[in-house]
Amino acid sequence: MGKANTMVGGSIKIKEIKNRDESIDNIREFLLMRLKQGPQGRDGGNGKQEEIFQRYRPLIIKLWQRYYVSGLELADWEQEARPVILRVLELYRGDGKDQFSGFLKQSLVNRILDLYRARQAHKRIPAEKIGALTPESEEMLQEQPWRQPEELVHGHFCLRQLIAACSPFERQVLISYNQGYSTDEVAERLRCTKRQVQSAMGRSRRKMLEIIQAS
Repeated sequence: MGKANTMVGGSIKIKEIKNRDESIDNIREFLLMRLKQGPQGRDGGNGKQEEIFQRYRPLIIKLWQRYYVSGLELADWEQEARPVILRVLELYRGDGKDQFSGFLKQSLVNRILDLYRARQAHKRIPAEKIGALTPESEEMLQEQPWRQPEELVHGHFCLRQLIAACSPFERQVLISYNQGYSTDEVAERLRCTKRQVQSAMGRSRRKMLEIIQAS
């Protein structure tokens, strides 16, 4: 078997280092070397950085879709992600692929959340207008399938803003829906029409979308 950095047709192939040697140190050093070569590397090839970023592009796209930033195009986000990946490659000193992937993902999340704050700070609801979470709203958060700690923190923040933005009637409708009541049952409980319930829920959804985009 050849070494992990075997030359094929004048260029090194990422898949070879993945298949022949899964050592995170080798992968990290390999990717770092190729990043530093730039578009016109020592071997005279083109698009070397793009070859590396294709390895992480699915993660970059996934985060761009999950953490929507108004006005941030995918191409712009990819440019933002490039120096983050380079910095992670330079700083990471862990032992395994999974730890490296986790460290990279967290670094990218931190960057896109920075973009959230920088671009949308002027749209936020003042802190003094954000009320405490009620037991019902705490229950709403606990029932969500949060996969990362930062998602739970962001969920708390958005829900607090939604509670502050909704009218008392809208809050009652939202909580009732979360407790499993149908539209007809909510209308009966709150002694209102079905149309009023549907309108309140529609307004709440629009407010939540605005909060997510601005947070």
